[in-house]
Amino acid sequence: ADPGNRDSVAQPQAVALEVTLLDANHCPGSTMFVFAGDFGVMLHTGDFRLHPEHAHLGSLPVLRNGISHIFLDNTYCHPQFDHLPRDAACEEIVASTQAKWPCVLFIAVYSLGKEALLEVLADRLKTKVLVPRARLPVLRAAGVREELFTAEPCAPIEATPEELRRLGLFGRVWAVPARQLRPVLWRASSLGVLAHGIDPSGWAGCVGSAAGDKPEKDEVTSEGKLLSNEEGDDWSRRWVGDGVEAVPFSDHCSFLELVQFLSWLPLAPVSFLSLVPVEGTSRFGYDGLEGMRELLEHSGVPSIWYREANQPLAGQRAIRRGEAAAGGDVRRPNSKAIRGFRRRCRPLTTRFLPQWGGLKLKSRGGASGLVNRADRQTAPAIGRVAG
Repeated sequence: ADPGNRDSVAQPQAVALEVTLLDANHCPGSTMFVFAGDFGVMLHTGDFRLHPEHAHLGSLPVLRNGISHIFLDNTYCHPQFDHLPRDAACEEIVASTQAKWPCVLFIAVYSLGKEALLEVLADRLKTKVLVPRARLPVLRAAGVREELFTAEPCAPIEATPEELRRLGLFGRVWAVPARQLRPVLWRASSLGVLAHGIDPSGWAGCVGSAAGDKPEKDEVTSEGKLLSNEEGDDWSRRWVGDGVEAVPFSDHCSFLELVQFLSWLPLAPVSFLSLVPVEGTSRFGYDGLEGMRELLEHSGVPSIWYREANQPLAGQRAIRRGEAAAGGDVRRPNSKAIRGFRRRCRPLTTRFLPQWGGLKLKSRGGASGLVNRADRQTAPAIGRVAG
């Protein structure tokens, strides 16, 4: 085409696309996306945690005629992950801290997330939470109670012994980066400061945690300098018997919450958003393929698309109900491993479920499953899904 001739240049055609945002119940501002157009309707959850209001997603106008595909957060897709509801985990952390209060409570956080937990701690312990100054505008935007937070006087690893002792005497919560939790706790304890460390993570108590291992990096020198781990945060080294209390506080769905979430939606193929860990090679100590099969069995979805952690980018596979896998060899555990897995998974908890007659789990010869999917329509209205 002649670039100087406007009529000869192909003009892009308009594409009708409807985008709906839904509350993901993960961290402040997190959303799920529903894309609707000529390609069908696709739901992308991103990171999310199940909320009772998600029960009404299937009744949204954009989803009433079905879903073409669901892109699902599979962070904890294995029955061994049975997280407490977040409010219950908060109560557990508060009770543990009150037994040691007053002290300096170092709590592991990321740049965003766990704000609700920090609010509860500050309110119940009648204190304030020290956070980096750069985080204060983020907290303000998240709508938290600003009076419960204050800027830290310095980086936690650089606090003077006098400052730490003063904080420990009156009691203070200090939010620290996850990979600095142990160094700052060890340093404070070595100075005779009353200190306690909490690591609120969904990985707490993971079967494959490296209990008893000694960290080779992230140590504090005699000068109080932090030796950072150049390889980043290694989850497998976060549950050693070193005085840090790990509590399963999670902003992601447990396994049964994933099953419940899918049961509230029209049946559709699923694609996992995260790589699937392979037994024997995962630092998290669980077989992601095993968890995937359990989800396929209990959720009723027709297929799950996935990629193993050790596969190339083009190595996506699908496992379908009633067949092994598209293209062949999805690994299957031997019969002994299956029997052991069944024992570990029994019983599956129902505590996260709304107490509605159509949403309870029922026993099926030792395993667990959901009652008829159609029963979800009998759930009473509990509010509008945030959008």
